[in-house]
Amino acid sequence: ETPCISCSSCGMDYQADQTVKEIEDQLFLIYTKDLPKQLTYEELMGRPRLLKRNYFDF
Repeated sequence: ETPCISCSSCGMDYQADQTVKEIEDQLFLIYTKDLPKQLTYEELMGRPRLLKRNYFDF
């Protein structure tokens, strides 16, 4: 489960653009070869980074 916004009229769950960017940046900055098939948002965001930030995000 990731932080999301739920629409009461259609029942869909949406992720904010900022949340998607944080996930993409984290996946870019961590060692992904040893990731389990499934992990929580908190576990993903808590993984140690290889770089402090995404220097390729212009």
